[in-house]
This record gives sequence, structure tokens and C-alpha cells, in this order.
Amino acid sequence: MARPYLYEAANGLLTTVKKRFAVRNWGLRLVKTIGPKRARAAVARKLAVLLGRMGKDGARFEAAVAA
Repeated sequence: MARPYLYEAANGLLTTVKKRFAVRNWGLRLVKTIGPKRARAAVARKLAVLLGRMGKDGARFEAAVAA
């Protein structure tokens, strides 16, 4: 069940969230170059990698705020 949840999280990140930070800005650039569906899949994968590393390291997520 993780796959559809990650895809939905990526969709919400790219469409609903208005705060500017690195992952969102990266995803929005991808939307312009490769299209919205592939960009959502790429952002979902990046979120999966972030969550995996957080689980392994026990780290906390802190969004890098983009200027």
C-alpha cells in the first residue's frame, strides 16, 4: 500500500502545498520538462528514499527552504 500513498503525497506536494522548499521546487521543474505524471512518480520515489533513510538513521525531516 505504500506505493499509492507515496504517489498521492507527491501529488499533494506538487499541487496543494504552497510552501517553497527544495523537493517541491525540484518536482515543479520536472513537471515542466518531463510532464506531470512522470514528475509525480519521481517525487514519490524521492520521498520514498527520504523516508527510508530517515527510518534507517532515525533522523528527523527538516525541509530545506528554497529562496
